[in-house]
Amino acid sequence: MQTAICEITKIITITGATTGANDVRCATSLNEAVEHAVMWLEGKRCLYLLDDLWPAGNLPHDYFHQLRGLLRGSPSSKMAMSTRSVSIAGQADGIVDFGTREPLGAESKSSFMRSATCGMTLSLAPDSSERLRNAVSKILGWCWGLPIALSVTGSTVALLEKSVGSLERASEKYVTDVEEEGTNVEDERDRRGTKLREGIRLSLKYLDVEFSKWKERQA
Repeated sequence: MQTAICEITKIITITGATTGANDVRCATSLNEAVEHAVMWLEGKRCLYLLDDLWPAGNLPHDYFHQLRGLLRGSPSSKMAMSTRSVSIAGQADGIVDFGTREPLGAESKSSFMRSATCGMTLSLAPDSSERLRNAVSKILGWCWGLPIALSVTGSTVALLEKSVGSLERASEKYVTDVEEEGTNVEDERDRRGTKLREGIRLSLKYLDVEFSKWKERQA
């Protein structure tokens, strides 16, 4: 939290507002620092890049909501982020924009949805259920933005949809099956890699089953 306040202080210092920078530096909370900063950022067009965020501890549940308060300074300001942490990505999803090539970015979502819906759509519908959004977010986090993983996983979800009846149930089944494999890996980066490997392994397993059914139908 203190790191965020220090970075906001640097931003205000760059604008030449020495008094404002001191106010931000002395803030006792992130929310207070943002409120002070907004006063000095009014009318200034800024791009805030939260680059390669990694958890140093438990972030407050409203951490990104507080940071997004900086955008009140100008309607033309933007905030974007990148992270290799699935937990941070999930916490920020829908609040802060991701770079298009990030695991939860627009490009990754489009790639997955293209495969999961057999090319019918490139995005989740605005009225998609929270359960579907949560399942897709988990899958995207495991795929780590890798095109081949997104394609294979999406195709597998499309295959599952034929038997379970909906994209939501297919996505949840895929997530459940991967998580049931279980892992005792504690480091998040290693755990993510394990999920990716298990997911692709399960995808191949599903495809083998479907291929066997197809051969039976051809006999």
